[in-house]
Amino acid sequence: MKKLLTFSVFILLVKFSMGQLLLKPADINDHSLPKWSKMMYSSDPNVFEVEEAYEKYHESHGEQQNRHTAYYKHWRRYIQPYVQDDGSMKFPSQRERKNLQQRTKSISQSSTSKIFAPWNFAGPDKNFRARYNSGNPVAQISWHANVYCIDQSISNPNTLYCGGENGGVYKSTDKGLRWNYISLNEDMTTVSAVAVNPADENDVLVTADDETYRTTNGGASWSAANAQLTNTTVWQFMHNPANTQMVYAGTENDLKRSLDGGNTWSTIFTGECQSVAVKSGDASVVFALRYDAVAKISYFYKSLDSGATFTIKPIGWFTVPAVDSGLIQSFGGRIATTEADPNRVYVLLVGESQAAAQLQLHGQIGVYKSDDCGETWSHPHGLIGAPYNANTHPNMMTFNGDNNTYNQIYYNTALIVSQLDADRIIVGGLSMWRSDDAAATFQPVGGYVGPVARIHPNQEFKIYKTSP
Repeated sequence: MKKLLTFSVFILLVKFSMGQLLLKPADINDHSLPKWSKMMYSSDPNVFEVEEAYEKYHESHGEQQNRHTAYYKHWRRYIQPYVQDDGSMKFPSQRERKNLQQRTKSISQSSTSKIFAPWNFAGPDKNFRARYNSGNPVAQISWHANVYCIDQSISNPNTLYCGGENGGVYKSTDKGLRWNYISLNEDMTTVSAVAVNPADENDVLVTADDETYRTTNGGASWSAANAQLTNTTVWQFMHNPANTQMVYAGTENDLKRSLDGGNTWSTIFTGECQSVAVKSGDASVVFALRYDAVAKISYFYKSLDSGATFTIKPIGWFTVPAVDSGLIQSFGGRIATTEADPNRVYVLLVGESQAAAQLQLHGQIGVYKSDDCGETWSHPHGLIGAPYNANTHPNMMTFNGDNNTYNQIYYNTALIVSQLDADRIIVGGLSMWRSDDAAATFQPVGGYVGPVARIHPNQEFKIYKTSP
């Protein structure tokens, strides 16, 4: 009987999470993709048909390892509970998930909860690299779970919040030495964005599983945002430092702004916005990336009125070669600013090329720099696209900086600049890279290449200046 009861607890505690699957590979519209991939990425795939096409493809082409096969394996595992007899998928509604959560909570608090013994850690306390064939070495590795986002309180630097792939929200009050799980009673799993109000360590915005939540008591309780931010992936929240009730949300569909700390939102512009930033020393100047669905490229936009209106700033920006029109796509990247030089702005721009394109990006376009507050742009490194060389022209989105095509752009895309030295930046892809000459050259720091080895970087960089 005890075994049956334990099994029932596992069933009740399962949470629906398609959050991991939101960040699809960047080249899902590439016409050269195999049939099974196109079927899987369609709006309403039949699971059995995708599975059959996948198996037939690998029978004739052999086992392959790339971003699409990796996505398929995640996808197939997570959709399994929702597959119907005809191969269609039926997912629980938000109301159904809430009801399940309430039933689970009720059971745990009932008098019968005493039958469940306390849980103790059972392992594994050691993890090993996957071996795809007998020639691969047996190597211990340090990773086990993925942290997607992290933020530190400005008003109390001891306090941090972070969100994980399947872990909900955690909080530390001792600068990251110890962490407490603070979203246990909420339907939160995969967290894509977290931001702490600079003036109040207890006021936090979080997006989890395409729903946005706010706490004003440090995570003791959470309230859901209004309908303007439901069923929407938020890439980034940014509080305006001059008025912390003014918050920007860069989402998969648009840029939104709130004037009441995140309770209500208005749309500033449409088009995917993966990054937003505020000029150091002048909070009326706001920067954002905006995806142009016609050009298939994200452009840099600038606001002079605290984000009420924006103007495109294209001078010196990346342009798709005429011969590759329609074959290259960039949904965006990351913006970084610095107090060391308020007029200095950097943008890490990433993207993909279809197989027919002459310019092959393999995930990376480059780091662009502005010295006039985003009015004009230069590309200090000078080279774009393959062939890559890890020493002289690295592709920082791949494992080792070489010509490998595998990358995890958008999911692993990060950029920060020193607040003391405007020429020093750090770039995150599948590994971490550094430039000390304003993005002209780059050296590996760690990850799969560089002196800091044996780590699996899920890049989310934050930098804070704590003294003059």
